[in-house]
Amino acid sequence: MSCEQNEILTLPDDLWSYSDDVFYDFVKEYVGEIETEILKIQRIKNVQTLLQVPDVCFIADDMTFMVRAGVRFNIQQFINLLKLQFESRLINVNVGPSATTTPIENKKSDQCLCNLINIDTENNQQESKLFINILLRNLLKNMKRSKNNFQFDPIVMKFSSVFRGLAGRNAYEFIRINMLGSLPSDTTLKNYDENINFQLKECEFRFGQMKDYLGSIKSQYVFSSEDATGVISCVSYDCNTDCFTGFTTLLNNNDLPVINHFKTNSYNQLEQWFEDFDKSTLVNVHLIEPILTDVTLLAHSRPYIISAYGIDNKHSASDVIRRWIYIYNQCKEQNINVVGFSIDCDSRYFKAMRICLGFFSRTPHVDLLTGNDNLLTIDIPSNWRFFF
Repeated sequence: MSCEQNEILTLPDDLWSYSDDVFYDFVKEYVGEIETEILKIQRIKNVQTLLQVPDVCFIADDMTFMVRAGVRFNIQQFINLLKLQFESRLINVNVGPSATTTPIENKKSDQCLCNLINIDTENNQQESKLFINILLRNLLKNMKRSKNNFQFDPIVMKFSSVFRGLAGRNAYEFIRINMLGSLPSDTTLKNYDENINFQLKECEFRFGQMKDYLGSIKSQYVFSSEDATGVISCVSYDCNTDCFTGFTTLLNNNDLPVINHFKTNSYNQLEQWFEDFDKSTLVNVHLIEPILTDVTLLAHSRPYIISAYGIDNKHSASDVIRRWIYIYNQCKEQNINVVGFSIDCDSRYFKAMRICLGFFSRTPHVDLLTGNDNLLTIDIPSNWRFFF
């Protein structure tokens, strides 16, 4: 047995599942600390990425290396060992059974995917969380079931829902039909979306769902943002809410949108609405951006839509402030701390900010802030030295 083959045996079998800190710790122990820092700087976080990079070390235009030759040699030797291990794995997977192999062993060797992924038990904790392993394990289990008895992992269901939304129904069906058992049907996905309350109702503020989402990522501090973007004016019927959408949203006395206002069974009433109300030219969206205090590899800060509705271009700065006050108070009731409001430089948003700060601006007719000492108070942890 050659020296290189002996070194291959020292590499762990599950090395190809290492990623991020686990991969860096192994490289640091096996190759060296300097080599590990070079990989970290270039965001090479697993074996697959390392083998696809043409040259790990930095090379100037005149082909001179900007690292020591010994460091580059160590990294290149490590890459060569990984390539040899990869080739040996391919040989072990593709080699045919020997003449002395029993029928049971023949059956096991034919199922090469099953040898790489144990479909009955979990491998190590980190490898089992990789999406490709979850997808393949789910597919292999469905291959043993009938078509009308397919079952899908929650992670696969979530991926399929997002994939269909991004790629479209036709592209999704093309992939699903050609990979039978890997992705759920369109009907199954529709039921899944309804069960998770995926649909957003116009004018509804989803503070309850927002609290559940923030609880899932362990966040109690958020930024609130509001912005409007132009849309094609069109009135349509929503069969789920039995309402017409596309009219300019009616506001109540607190300048909040009225839910399910355009709901009728009368054709005359609908005709009257077309005469009395303009079609919305903008869609106004309220977002909540979580701030994570305990950052982990599994938690990510993603914005959450709490409300969306159609508007025209006739709202004022006082309307904006009333909505901010409403969002702030509702979040306080849910034990969520709003630490700031994020807006663009629209004149009404900008004036609303100046009014709240008392920055050379005030409302001559409506007093919104006097007497409310705790209103819009920013309550943040004492260790946030960077915030102010």
